[in-house]
Amino acid sequence: MYGLSNEGYSIAKLLALKGIDTAIVDEGKGMAISIRQEIAMSYATVNVLIDDEPLLKVEPESTAIASADYIFFTPIIKRVGQDAHSDISSKLKSISRNLKRDVSLVYCLPTIIGGSKEIIDVIKYSTNSKIKYVYMPIKPDGSVYLVGSDSAKDDMIYYVGRELNNGMDIEYIDVRSAELLYARSILSNYTPLIITFDLCRAVDDSMLNTLVDKKGISDIFIDDLASALFDMHILAYIDNHNTVHIINNCIKIIEGYTKHLVDRIKHLLKKRELRASKTRVLLAWDINTNSMRNDRSIVLSDLSNRLKDHIEEVGIYYHTSGIYRDDKVVIILTCSRRDNERVLERYNGKEDIIIIKANPLCEVVR
Repeated sequence: MYGLSNEGYSIAKLLALKGIDTAIVDEGKGMAISIRQEIAMSYATVNVLIDDEPLLKVEPESTAIASADYIFFTPIIKRVGQDAHSDISSKLKSISRNLKRDVSLVYCLPTIIGGSKEIIDVIKYSTNSKIKYVYMPIKPDGSVYLVGSDSAKDDMIYYVGRELNNGMDIEYIDVRSAELLYARSILSNYTPLIITFDLCRAVDDSMLNTLVDKKGISDIFIDDLASALFDMHILAYIDNHNTVHIINNCIKIIEGYTKHLVDRIKHLLKKRELRASKTRVLLAWDINTNSMRNDRSIVLSDLSNRLKDHIEEVGIYYHTSGIYRDDKVVIILTCSRRDNERVLERYNGKEDIIIIKANPLCEVVR
């Protein structure tokens, strides 16, 4: 695996538990960690593995890549848009220098229709080795439903894809068809959700009682919205003017929701005659920072910075430590379904805490 990500480690565990020699590259350190059966059984998540990384068997990245028959490309990409394209290209060039002949490169990030050809060109520019290219995009939820390859079906790659799809069969098709179908899947799944957030900007207090129990409105959160950001930015380079127009509008809605949410919080403070200097806002959003996509962290940072422009104290809510209490009014902003459930279990009914759901309604629970 090239990339010490949650997705990369999920694949490494699958293969190691089958007795296949596996290593995962920490590209930040230029070292590869050997993942044996006992390691896969002892470390449930990549976060736990990272904590013990100094104690594990490692070898230089170049050595691991040069000996690999398969390379799953699962790096952590910290940025979006053109910056993400530059990061991806740089990482591809880095591994290309050490590829052996006929290695199978399994690309697990999303790409545009025709994007795989560009990826292959980047690799060919850096190496004379012939490779077998496979497109296996891992969705934002960690699942896989198709594999694109212009070569014969590879049983091991199919096994990985099927296991990431909860043991259910996946499609094994040509690369360009896989590119198109993945793009279609992302757009068809996320566009209605994004439009819901945009339409609900028009909601006022008189409409809330009608809408709070509507499925597909009150039960979706900024976490769901943010999970589309990376893929939307990637797909914005599709060579189709009409589709790009739709995608760019979706990106504007995603990035604009944080401003709307802050405006709703300001409205609440004014309505309840609360002073910003006497208010503490805590963001409850448990994010896996080791995912390939960093879109949730980007949106969290933007939301936090916008809040700090208006409210003196803004911080992160940690489920394990609770809340520091003083004379300030505490607002907990729940940013995902799971975070909302955990906060409500602990604090709902406590009169001195305001809970706001970061959903399309910016719903005030109390």
